[in-house]
Amino acid sequence: MALTFAAGSSKLISWGFSVGDVATIAGAGRKAGNWLMAQMQDRNLLDFLKLDIDSVFVRRGLVDVIKLHQRWDSKITLLRNGTPIDVSNPAGGHLPVIENMDRFTWLMTLIIAALDAAVEPRQVRRLVTDFLCKMFEDTPDGIEYLLREIPHHIQGWRSSACVRGLLKKADNVWTELGIQGQHWPGWIPELDYREIIRLLLWLSTTTELQLSTSSSDAFGFALVLHELGLDQIRCLRKADLNLQTDNVQSTVDIVLDLSSMSDTAMRSQKRAREGMRVPLAHMEECMSLFPGSRDISGRLRTLFEDGMEAASNGEVELLATDIGSAGWDFEYAISDKSDDSKKYRNETLLVRIFRAYLPAHSTRMSRCVQELLTTWAPEEIKELEKNTTDSERISIDRVREELQALLLGYYYALLRPLVDCSSLDQQEVYGSWGFHSHRFLDLIQTTIRLSKRSTVKVSKHDSVQHFSREAMLSLTAFLFAGGEAGLPVFETGGKTIGITSKLSLISSILLGKATRVDHAPIYCLLDCDTSSIPSTTSGLIRDSSSSAAGITAKRVPGDSRSGSMENLLTCLRLDNYDGTSEKEADNNDFDTDFTCNIEPDWENDVTSVILAFRHNGRIISRMPALSILRALVSWKETLENDIIITARRRVSESQRRQESILTWKTADYSDITSVLERGITLVPAKVSDFHGNRIVLPQAVGLETMDYTRLAPSDSHQSVPKASPRKDFGKQVVLILLCRMPIAALCIAAMYEEFRSRFNVDFAVELVRNPEDLCMELADGASVMVAY
Repeated sequence: MALTFAAGSSKLISWGFSVGDVATIAGAGRKAGNWLMAQMQDRNLLDFLKLDIDSVFVRRGLVDVIKLHQRWDSKITLLRNGTPIDVSNPAGGHLPVIENMDRFTWLMTLIIAALDAAVEPRQVRRLVTDFLCKMFEDTPDGIEYLLREIPHHIQGWRSSACVRGLLKKADNVWTELGIQGQHWPGWIPELDYREIIRLLLWLSTTTELQLSTSSSDAFGFALVLHELGLDQIRCLRKADLNLQTDNVQSTVDIVLDLSSMSDTAMRSQKRAREGMRVPLAHMEECMSLFPGSRDISGRLRTLFEDGMEAASNGEVELLATDIGSAGWDFEYAISDKSDDSKKYRNETLLVRIFRAYLPAHSTRMSRCVQELLTTWAPEEIKELEKNTTDSERISIDRVREELQALLLGYYYALLRPLVDCSSLDQQEVYGSWGFHSHRFLDLIQTTIRLSKRSTVKVSKHDSVQHFSREAMLSLTAFLFAGGEAGLPVFETGGKTIGITSKLSLISSILLGKATRVDHAPIYCLLDCDTSSIPSTTSGLIRDSSSSAAGITAKRVPGDSRSGSMENLLTCLRLDNYDGTSEKEADNNDFDTDFTCNIEPDWENDVTSVILAFRHNGRIISRMPALSILRALVSWKETLENDIIITARRRVSESQRRQESILTWKTADYSDITSVLERGITLVPAKVSDFHGNRIVLPQAVGLETMDYTRLAPSDSHQSVPKASPRKDFGKQVVLILLCRMPIAALCIAAMYEEFRSRFNVDFAVELVRNPEDLCMELADGASVMVAY
């Protein structure tokens, strides 16, 4: 299983993974393909095609598997419990940590890494399919099988490249070549795809020693392959070819000859490019790569900075509303705090620009747009008028470039708080836009037109405009994760909670990082291998349609569409979330082998995800992410406060009351009993009591434990006795101590709520933060306490 250390056999468990983690990774590999199963799948493919790889891959010495094994297999990066971790050989950092791969798997892994850096994500499959079909054209009977299986193989090769760090290396090399002027910034345009395939076929299926190309992109692509480990490749410009006095027989030369390229082809290569890297610390630097004069790039950078300032000066805020009230169908809202007297009412060009491209009014943005219009000629303004009136595309380069730069800065600043980038190895994101592309402006117009729900007047100067969650997710993926424009997020019934593309944008709930309700609307950006997370062919990650815990959200009092700002929204300002919480920071003294794995929903739809909670490798429960969302909403007030782990304990000494400190961290059940009122019996429960979907019930319900997942709702009246009056529950209390384990607490609380909803049993479940809260909830009649 490719998990063998050089100094002996070791498993993923030695790296801190549970048995359930291993089962999840291997299961995903069999279903969709990943680094664990890539070579096995390749061998099965070649066996089915009845091919000897040496008869097809005729060039000798191109792939040195020994050197590649020593270079790339000494450290891998995996996703564990929502956090990327580096795994090295315990016998030494330079020794391989996983088994070697054969020539074919290595070659395809390197090719996928280079394509991932240089080609738009949705085009990688097309290029690889064309390449392999030509490579295996002598086996026509196997082409149909190849076409069916190739998505799994591509995912396996990409996963193998990702865990080894090949993707990051390829990205860095490709970007550096762009900075040096070896190719134009962005992804390779479709015009050069045929040249890339010709290069790959020449490398693998011929023995010729020299290839001439007029494509600087193909030349740069070959340079990336060389840097990744195909040392036999030597890249030369035609002018330097005659200067080479040494005749190295062990190298193959790729010669760049620009003399055969027409001026039209050169301009096309320069313009038709998308895919830009954006540094998070200085986002405006992305404008410095504009393929033009320094004055133009400086002008675009200034406009980008103006847009960022307009979205960051406090006039416009991004909020979330109605979280959990109707499943995943909560919305995002743009709060407009600009002066009402300065908003333009007439049908002017400025008004049409705001309606077409901006989600809310902003005095600062109005000033920026007006200043921009004053610098344009009358024919340029007329071009924009046709665009905002008749939705015609802008054909004048200057108008499109400058308007796009201003809007890019605005939307990057507006959406930045929605994205947790703390797990990125390099603090850079990927935008699917280009300097000369219409794609970004088209997407913004479509998003504004299709997803704008309503505008609600909150006060004299404040108003809130609502936008669908799916539209904001799609736009965020386009700007930050290299996502494709126009993803079918609206066709999944509101279940899409993540997108995989160049990077992976995933709900914080799925990764076990949401411990408060205001974390729920935030998405985490990952650059590590996410191949074990199920997704559709479009890269959409969908929540399971299994019945979620029947938790009734505790709604904010009052009408959610009117009144003050506090009643209108849940006041969830999406500050820059760093992916950690105080409750997770110090947990070394507790039983923390409680994992939250993302698995396919095997019983319903294997392309959708379900959360599997395990303790010491034993299953606790499987539930949709929606169950955790609703649990966060149900106990919103408890979870949103900072954790308090100290309280006063009452003890009797010498006929008087003395106070001492009692904490969840130091207390045992006998200590906690001392704070209970007389007549209350404490029923302690451990995490192990919940193994196998079981829950611990108060005696008044009639059973001590129950596996509620095996009972049909129609049989509930036979298995669960009628609930006693609530006053009887006060005599016995189930207490589960889950100190600083908020995810475990949410999981178990959601299990209880699902039981209550499914079998209509009336008893109160509460999350408590400290012993004082325990006494208060007991007074209110709660009979199950989950202490975290």
